[in-house]
Amino acid sequence: MNHVTNPEKKTPLFLLLSPLQIMASGNGLLLKADTIADTFRDEVKTALGQCPRPPRLIGILASTSSPSKYYAEFTQKQCDALGVDFVLKKTGAAQNSDLEEGDGVEEAIIEANEDPSVDGIMVLNSDTYANTLVD
Repeated sequence: MNHVTNPEKKTPLFLLLSPLQIMASGNGLLLKADTIADTFRDEVKTALGQCPRPPRLIGILASTSSPSKYYAEFTQKQCDALGVDFVLKKTGAAQNSDLEEGDGVEEAIIEANEDPSVDGIMVLNSDTYANTLVD
């Protein structure tokens, strides 16, 4: 299946056609995620470029689980690419194997809430109670 674009502007055809037109054609349509994502990435970069400083996102990781660590690394890469200052704060078992999973999350959230330079907080692999502490 080919990715169809408008040759004059390179705009993906699926952005030009309504869902009913696509369905009525009877043909499948390959949607390339990069094409869609690039549009949003560019828009975010432009908007962030107008900010007086990059927004700061604190990621709190208190787990040794591989998916949580992978998600933290992925988030770091995406933030770097967009111009967001991502700070990963490791607590609990993520910081020291002698500590328990989840130890220190509450304190890290309170600290981030009180820091005026922090614009967002992401708690990775947390319980419901910890999520209620984020302002």
